[in-house]
Amino acid sequence: MHPVVHTKIHSILKASDIKADRLLEVGGRIDGTSLLLFPEFSQALERYCVNLEEMPADPRITGITMNANHLDLFDDDHFDLVLCNATLEHDQRFWLTVAEMRRVLRPGGMMLVGVPGYVKHPRESVEAAIPVLNHHGRQDFYRFSGQAMRTVILEGLDHVTIDVVLTPPRIIGTGWKSPARHRTR
Repeated sequence: MHPVVHTKIHSILKASDIKADRLLEVGGRIDGTSLLLFPEFSQALERYCVNLEEMPADPRITGITMNANHLDLFDDDHFDLVLCNATLEHDQRFWLTVAEMRRVLRPGGMMLVGVPGYVKHPRESVEAAIPVLNHHGRQDFYRFSGQAMRTVILEGLDHVTIDVVLTPPRIIGTGWKSPARHRTR
């Protein structure tokens, strides 16, 4: 993860003042780069990291090898905080993963997602995507706009914020699940 993205995510989480006892990172890696390793989360009751690839054991984080399109191991409304960075662009059916992330997020909980994107070019009136060649490997399907972050990825969440960092751009969005929008499957 780029240090600027890491720093920005950390500052967003600190500013949110979220009290998270149950955390989920979708697409994270248990190799020292997991967002679950931020010091603010050291006393969390549960820290899960799901990935398609097998992960090394870590006493601080429970790694689970599974497809995030189906987070069936987790109950509805379970996690205080759901994190996902640099993952959805690799997921052929990212909308299923996003729906599952919202499902397992508890009312009052926060979701934070980082994706590669494109934004309006500062000197032009058109959307501009700066390609990332051979950086993401063979399974790299999508780039997202701020509008996609707001109306697709964070759909139905409240207090949505969008931040853009770096060139090519990384879009980092957050939203909160309203307690009034509690739903069951």
